[in-house]
Amino acid sequence: MNYHDFQQKHSLTKTPLKLIVLLLLIVTLLSGCGSSGGGGGGGDENNDGGGITIPDINVDSLSYTGLTTQADITKGNAAYISVEAFMGGSPGISNRGLSSSIANIQTKPARPLLLVLAKTLEESILKIDITDSPSGVSTSSINSDIWTEKGNCGGMAYYTTEYNDVSGGASGTETYDNYCNDNVTMLGRISFSGKVNTTTGKYRQLSINFSPLYSIYQDYTYISQGTISYDYEASPVAVTMNLLMICDCDQSVYKYEDFAMTLIDVDGHIDFQLSGKFYAPKYGYVELSTEETFRMHYDDSWPRSGAFIATGGSGTSVRFEILSTTEYSVEIDKDDDESYNWSKIYNWNDDTGGR
Repeated sequence: MNYHDFQQKHSLTKTPLKLIVLLLLIVTLLSGCGSSGGGGGGGDENNDGGGITIPDINVDSLSYTGLTTQADITKGNAAYISVEAFMGGSPGISNRGLSSSIANIQTKPARPLLLVLAKTLEESILKIDITDSPSGVSTSSINSDIWTEKGNCGGMAYYTTEYNDVSGGASGTETYDNYCNDNVTMLGRISFSGKVNTTTGKYRQLSINFSPLYSIYQDYTYISQGTISYDYEASPVAVTMNLLMICDCDQSVYKYEDFAMTLIDVDGHIDFQLSGKFYAPKYGYVELSTEETFRMHYDDSWPRSGAFIATGGSGTSVRFEILSTTEYSVEIDKDDDESYNWSKIYNWNDDTGGR
């Protein structure tokens, strides 16, 4: 589905943005390159990103309707809740393993969806130098511009930006038309706002809002709505999320509330921590706190290390630990006595049950 079909189905784009997109397309055709204004290029011109098939879900009424009480952790749901919370309310690599060979599974990167979404959106905005407005309009201290950007694996992104070079205030919109970056394809529109350091030109804070945003990851289509905020003055960078997410695989809505992630992007790998509430519709919510920082190497197919505690109701909790790129463990504390009464080691492709 292209962006025109997306507009027809969801009626999200108002006339001014349509005009902007038309102008951007004209600029792109005339320039024959990947960007206008200060935007960058890249990607294969013959690759359109493959396109997203929109699931038959009424996104205008997307809401969490599952249990809102704290989940009781049991042997039957401990692994399921842990993996879903970590991976982003996805169908789970574990369930994919039921119909795929281990060899095929191991060739696909299994990064947490929240991490993928936060990094992909952030990178698409940071590609644009919002302080530079060579082809835009400047009114006193306000600089406005329009941009285009090719994804590195296909599709296009169209931007409108506004920057106040006195206060550092920044805002804009970004429209994804099957925009593919690092094998994540997106369709939809986001708005963003933030504060920029007027001396360095770097963001101090950034907030991204979207409803809906479609993305393809690991062969599934996800719909997300909510807000992701970044604090670059914190060390490490602090990311806060309030999100609803649904997958075309089971059409269950998962919820992240006041969910925090800290990111340290190092050459060759990324370290991150997780905390906050995760709601699984069948069981209710758990509160996560990181016990050991998670590490994901970019050349690995699976996370390498890390651990969190997910606290449930009735004095129950589960400790989720990644043992290696092939195994993780879950340990249950049934009575809040800080000792574990049951534990099990899983391969990433094992069925977690609980669904």
